[in-house]
Amino acid sequence: MEDYCLKLLYSDGFNAILQMEPFLKGTGSPLLNSTEFDKVHIRKGFIEWDCGVDLDPVEVYEFLKGFE
Repeated sequence: MEDYCLKLLYSDGFNAILQMEPFLKGTGSPLLNSTEFDKVHIRKGFIEWDCGVDLDPVEVYEFLKGFE
């Protein structure tokens, strides 16, 4: 998706869009480079990027469920 967004679909049917830009601003993260951000993939259940950044899907799920 555009603008540093991830569209997530969990096995229980829950789906959401995670807007990552607010978490990246001011961090100097390599993910602020859209080319690097676009290299996202899932490996062993984790949301990962080639630059070494990863997200725990359970923590992301719990965070997103808090906005329901």
